[in-house]
Amino acid sequence: MKLETKMVGKVAQHKLIQIEGKRPFLDVKIDVVLATASGKEFTHWVTCKVWQDLAMETEPLLSKGCIVEVSGRPEVKPYLRRDGSPGAELVVHAEEIRVIEEVDDDDEN
Repeated sequence: MKLETKMVGKVAQHKLIQIEGKRPFLDVKIDVVLATASGKEFTHWVTCKVWQDLAMETEPLLSKGCIVEVSGRPEVKPYLRRDGSPGAELVVHAEEIRVIEEVDDDDEN
């Protein structure tokens, strides 16, 4: 059984990482707006890892503020916050990523 997820979010930042001898990847941080049962909305930050050819093809299409749809394998990575309390980061290893709404340069930030 393969666990997959699909989500839509706004690109906050992205960076193409190329290290000699390693496969390139694109690190994309998106904010996903979720709602509780009572309707209260909150933002959840998600890190998307996009690998190899897909990373190279996708990076030029991204800009801060554009809306993307990402699907892939989710992973929860635990970490310690600065105050020592436990936290968790949601990482999606993207199998697909596509821009569904571009942002005008004048509208950035």
